[in-house]
Amino acid sequence: MARMAVVGIGGAPACGKYRPMQSLQRAVRDLLAPLRPHKALGHDKIRVGAAHDGGYVMLDDFAGIRSAIGCGVGDNVDFEFALAEQGIEVDLFDHTVAGAPRDHQRFWFHRRQISGVPQEDGSSIDLDGIARRLVRPDGSALLKCDIEGDEWTLFQHASRAALRPYRQIVCEVHDLHGMADARFMATALAAVKNLTRDFAVVHVHANNNSPMLSFGGLLVPEVFELTFASRRHYRLRTSDEEFPTPLDTPNSRSRPDFWLGRFDFAEQLTQPLWRRLLRHRGSET
Repeated sequence: MARMAVVGIGGAPACGKYRPMQSLQRAVRDLLAPLRPHKALGHDKIRVGAAHDGGYVMLDDFAGIRSAIGCGVGDNVDFEFALAEQGIEVDLFDHTVAGAPRDHQRFWFHRRQISGVPQEDGSSIDLDGIARRLVRPDGSALLKCDIEGDEWTLFQHASRAALRPYRQIVCEVHDLHGMADARFMATALAAVKNLTRDFAVVHVHANNNSPMLSFGGLLVPEVFELTFASRRHYRLRTSDEEFPTPLDTPNSRSRPDFWLGRFDFAEQLTQPLWRRLLRHRGSET
């Protein structure tokens, strides 16, 4: 059975002195509408990495990719290992582990924290610091980011020059329950605006290890994976694709994937929940 959490202002039910749920829904739409998935004309998709956790769906376009940056290692580098097997040099950054859980001759591990605002003592590094240290030509690199909620400040503060080397970015975003908090929303909105200037989403997938959130009937996954493609390198058009796709598999094998439809929050805000669910059920028959 799918898990669901109901969220109100400040993480509490929307009642009493809290502002109307409708204004929270509008804020959610403002954050997520720019993440409407696109299709990259002339390019198919491929799954890279493991069948469940540790895999991402990307555009099948790796010609000329020389390197990849992996922000967040933990206990799974299946995605980075698959890239290394294709001849791509992979720099891994994580301050919470002593090294990568698997070895590869093309892995280069750095025990440093990834941060949007790096420490003066050099214990952490941001995307601008990575760009200065590991100079890569425009569009010749890939970026993976899974840093347990710090991705919002990381992308909020990244310069356009720091993002320019990446042709595709895969990122797991966390803590969407925080959309009821004004400070979180300010950071997240800045991050999304910064990313979508030069990148567009081409794939989305909900992580079913965390619940779906309901903002007054507006359904949002608390944790989900995004694949971004560079607007400079691809011809992109908004897509009618529905998610999950045949390339997706649930992060947790014991539960089914969450249905996201077209992940079009400009549309979803105007449609009652019951109507969206009926449309989905009708598509399954």
